[in-house]
Amino acid sequence: MSKREEKEAPGRSVAMATHFDRELLAHLARRERIRIEIQAGGRAHLSRLMFVIHHDHLYIRSARRDNAPWYQTLRANPQATLHVGRLHLPIRAVAVQDEQTRKRVGEHFVQKYVYLHPSSTRTMLYEQVAETTFRLEPAGVETPV
Repeated sequence: MSKREEKEAPGRSVAMATHFDRELLAHLARRERIRIEIQAGGRAHLSRLMFVIHHDHLYIRSARRDNAPWYQTLRANPQATLHVGRLHLPIRAVAVQDEQTRKRVGEHFVQKYVYLHPSSTRTMLYEQVAETTFRLEPAGVETPV
């Protein structure tokens, strides 16, 4: 199967990888926010979140520190679904512990959002906010809707 056929094959399996493919990252890089579906209390909740890409990884963090419901839910259950167009991609959220990575991710948030959302962008640099950083990783099978 060619790479193009693999990308277009509905329901194909995806190896357990820690990176999204570059084509998807390039597509996401043109967006202001991503949509993530999180299961909480037996119901699905869709959140639109600010994000950045750093070294081919996708990162999110909570400007509301640990008070954001989506953050609390992902801490309790790191499995979620990234919505990209008609694709629903299973993901897992991995808490970022490395301070240097959190610092670089914060710099990317400032570069991307400082003109769009100046007040919430400033909060992205606070240490309590940096501690809420998640790296999103592929977690399984792609399923078109």
